Amino acid sequence: LVVLLIVSVALSATANNFASRIKAELLGDYNFVTVVPDSFLQLVFNLVALGIQKARHRVHPAQCRYLFACGKSWTACGAWKLLALAGVNDIANNVTGLAAQPHLTTFTMSLTDQATTPFTVVFSVLLLGTRYIALEWVSILVIIAAAISCVVIVNSVSDPDDSRFWAIFAAVTTSFAALSFVLKEITFTGYKAFWSRSGNSHRSFGIQLPNSPPDQLSDEQHLQRRLHEPNGGPSCPANSDSLDTLNVFLVGAFINFVGLLFSVPIALLNHSAVSSGSSWLALTDGLQMLWQKEHALTAYFVYIAINTLFNVALILTTSNGSALLSFLSLKAAVPLTAILSAVPWPVIGAKPLHEAEWLALLVLIAGITAFRIGNLKRLRMEAADTGAEPV
Repeated sequence: LVVLLIVSVALSATANNFASRIKAELLGDYNFVTVVPDSFLQLVFNLVALGIQKARHRVHPAQCRYLFACGKSWTACGAWKLLALAGVNDIANNVTGLAAQPHLTTFTMSLTDQATTPFTVVFSVLLLGTRYIALEWVSILVIIAAAISCVVIVNSVSDPDDSRFWAIFAAVTTSFAALSFVLKEITFTGYKAFWSRSGNSHRSFGIQLPNSPPDQLSDEQHLQRRLHEPNGGPSCPANSDSLDTLNVFLVGAFINFVGLLFSVPIALLNHSAVSSGSSWLALTDGLQMLWQKEHALTAYFVYIAINTLFNVALILTTSNGSALLSFLSLKAAVPLTAILSAVPWPVIGAKPLHEAEWLALLVLIAGITAFRIGNLKRLRMEAADTGAEPV
C-alpha cells in the first residue's frame, strides 16, 4: 500500500505542477485569489467523502471524541488544536506558493519545493523528538546545497520566467507545508496510541481526552462487545482492522474548514507583504478575472481536480507512513517534471532545462537517495530496538 501511495503522490504531483503553472500563466499576479475557491471546493469534496464513509460505518465515534474533545487546559483538549494549526499553515503555504508561481518556471517551482525536506527534518526533531543518523544529516546538507544552487542558476541563466526573489520566497515558505504535515503526523500517530490504550484515561503526544464516566463502559469495551455481535454490531466499521486509523476525510474536512475561514485574511496579508496597491481590490479583480478570462475557468477546474487527488494522496501517505515519507515521495516528481518540461504544453509551451539545471537536479537526486538510505537504516535500527516493523 505504501509503495502504491508513493507512486500516486509522484504522478499526481507532476500533473499538479503543470496544471497549476498553466492556471498561473493565465491569471498572472492574480493567481493567489484561487486559494479561496480551492478551500471551499476541497471542503465540499472531503465532506461528501466523509458522508459516504459515515454511511458505510467507517467513522468510529471515538475518532470524533479524540479530535474534538474540549477541556480546561491545553493538554485536556483533543487533536483539533493541532489540526487547526495545520490548517492555517496549509493556507499560508498555498497562498505563498500561488503568489510565487507566475514568476517561476514549472521545474524551478518544483525544485524550490524540495526545501520542504530540511524543514520537515527540523520540525520532526523539535516536535517528534526524531533522532537522525549522520548519513541523514549529511544528505540534508546536500539537498540544501541543491536548493541554493537553484537560486544561483535562476540568477545566471536569466530566464524571463524565473525570478531570484520569488525562488527564495517559494523555498523559504515551504516551511509552512513542512510544519503542517508534521502536525498531521502527530495527530494520526496519536490516534493509534489513543486507540491502543484501554481504560478510562487516554493520553498521547500531550493530548488528553476527558475521563470516561465511571458508570459507562470504555470505548474499547463497547467496541469489543460490538465485535462479538453479528456483523460487528450496527455502528461498527465493516473492517475492524482499520479502527486504529484516523479517517483521512474527517481530518481533511476539518483542516479545509479552518483553511476556508483563514483563506481571505491570509491572502490579503500576503498580497500586502509582497505587492503594492489595495489587497481587497486585487482579490475581487482576481476572482472576476478567473470567471471572465478566456480559458481561465477551464484551466482552474482541471487544476482543482488534480490538486484534490494530489492532496488526498499526500494525506493518505502521511496517515500510513509519515510526514517525511510524504515529502520524499514528492521528490520523484522532480525528474518527471524535468523531463516533461520539454513538452509543448498549452499556454506555457516548452521549457527545456539548461545544463546547470540538470546538474542541480542530479545533486538533488543524489542527496535524496542518500537520505532515504539513511532513513531506512535508522528505521531498521529503531525496529530492532523495539521489535516493530520499519515503515
